[in-house]
Amino acid sequence: MARRKHKRYILLFSFLSTLFFNLLFSLPIFRQVENVTYDWRMDMLQDSNIPTGKVALIFIDDKTLSSLGTWPLSRVWYAGLTEILAEMGARGIIFDMVFIDGKGEEDKQFAAAMRRAGKVILPFYLGNLDIRKGSFDSVVYPVSELNDAAVSTGYINSSVDRDGKIRTYLVSVESDGGTYDSLGIAAVKEFFGAKEVSRGINYMEIEAAGSGKQRIPFNGNKAAFINFYHDLSEFPNYSFIQVFQSYLQLTRGETSLIPEDSFKDKVVIIGSVATGASDTGRISGINGEYLKNYPLMGVHASFIENFLQGRFIRKGNGIYNFMLPLLFSNVAGYLASFSMVTGIVSLLGISGIFIIFSVYLFVARLLWVDIFPVIGAIFLVYLAVLIFQNISERKEKQRVRNLFGKYVSPDVMEKVLGQDQEISLFGEKKNLTVLFADIRGFTSFSERNTPEDTFVFLNRILSIMTGAVFKHKGTLDKFIGDEVMAIYGAPVEDPDHQLHAVLSAVDMMKDVRDFTSDVQIGIGINTGEMMIGNVGTEKRMEYTVIGDAVNLAARIEGETGGGDIFIGEETYESVREKVKCEHLGEFEVKGKRNKVSIYRVIL
Repeated sequence: MARRKHKRYILLFSFLSTLFFNLLFSLPIFRQVENVTYDWRMDMLQDSNIPTGKVALIFIDDKTLSSLGTWPLSRVWYAGLTEILAEMGARGIIFDMVFIDGKGEEDKQFAAAMRRAGKVILPFYLGNLDIRKGSFDSVVYPVSELNDAAVSTGYINSSVDRDGKIRTYLVSVESDGGTYDSLGIAAVKEFFGAKEVSRGINYMEIEAAGSGKQRIPFNGNKAAFINFYHDLSEFPNYSFIQVFQSYLQLTRGETSLIPEDSFKDKVVIIGSVATGASDTGRISGINGEYLKNYPLMGVHASFIENFLQGRFIRKGNGIYNFMLPLLFSNVAGYLASFSMVTGIVSLLGISGIFIIFSVYLFVARLLWVDIFPVIGAIFLVYLAVLIFQNISERKEKQRVRNLFGKYVSPDVMEKVLGQDQEISLFGEKKNLTVLFADIRGFTSFSERNTPEDTFVFLNRILSIMTGAVFKHKGTLDKFIGDEVMAIYGAPVEDPDHQLHAVLSAVDMMKDVRDFTSDVQIGIGINTGEMMIGNVGTEKRMEYTVIGDAVNLAARIEGETGGGDIFIGEETYESVREKVKCEHLGEFEVKGKRNKVSIYRVIL
């Protein structure tokens, strides 16, 4: 019963702690704590992030500006780059820079080049975008001449978390004016024939030509978790000025710095990384200063690669976030039953196992499950069960103290309370020793004295007899009028219970003699198998022993005279080497078919 109750409490604690930490970590301030573990796992993911080679990057770097002029570059250079990339077979061209101010003739040349290429996407941005609400107050497009010449456009607003890091990609924004696509979505739709098939609260399903349907998982803000490529040098990448130099070499029939087919069938993203002119931000990860100034063109490149490889990060749903802390914290609850050292070591062990498991899910399955709610639930349940067990143990000890406090000595009580195993209060068969001690001559004493004096005398002599019982690890079973019944060997195990019973009898006899000569006591002792436990009804229970060996002890006591200690044969066999005894012979005892041997302890 107690074990089942304990299991129910562990399950209850696990459920409540799981609920608590799920609610706690739904708050933004605590989500930031969990985001730290996300960044840590993102770093571990990098070894498996290998670009397809279908996305190339062109950097406007310091070398480019020193050769072509100060920032911003003339749009004539962008027109020339567009012509070159189109001629070299690029699948698509994306400029990751805004063109919101008119440049007259430069815009005409750039627009003409875009129209001829027919594969250029330009960015725009949403003014005062509230990512959490998905609201904005304006749409800032490129100048109309360029906007009209582009094959498509997409917004470049970043989805920035409260700590200033980018972890997600706001795929699209819906408003009364329609749906606005991000630069990455515009690219996969335009260059890979992707079409939106369906959209849910937590996903967008798109179908690309030749690659079937793919689901882009969202977070609560309809943003996809980006599987970042930290090292942009792993992409085919080139300097802006280097492309022009290579093209000139090709037109002259010379060996070019960049092979002629370098951009064939690739989506090319152009962005600035030049000092003082770069568009950078902080992205998910914890290693290196580079991630604090990450070129944002890499965000779009990572999104497109995620799409091409189907390697988006998925957030564990409610089942994961509820079942994992429930499961692991439930295990932690059972660890509280071990010793403190074993429990804590095991607790740290299962916490480590879960962390390793969560890293595996992230790296191998691209599944993000929360770590802190599970670790928090593990330790909270462990602590709660420890407290619960402590309270239960105190109640149990108080119950035992109430039951045995008046019947055993203080040192035996401490042993009872200090035992690791639960004391059985139900019937069980054990080999024990029972002592009966009766006051001889008490009737005549009471006739000679007043009831008040008799009462005081009886209490005093019973206290002396009880003290002898307690002195030798005995348990006072009951007073039967002017008779004492004691048990040896329970509730605390005592391998020498036979000897301790005899020593109690010897001390009892001597102490009574020292106290008074008005009465004497007769003591009978017997050892054997008997049932011990609580006996009685629901209203009144008594911890006692019953059995033939108990009855025989009472019969042996009945054979004694004043000042005698008689013991049964089994008791004698256990103490014969330590206590001087004499064989009195075999006696017929009421209730026994055969005679029994009785021995007298010589004082």
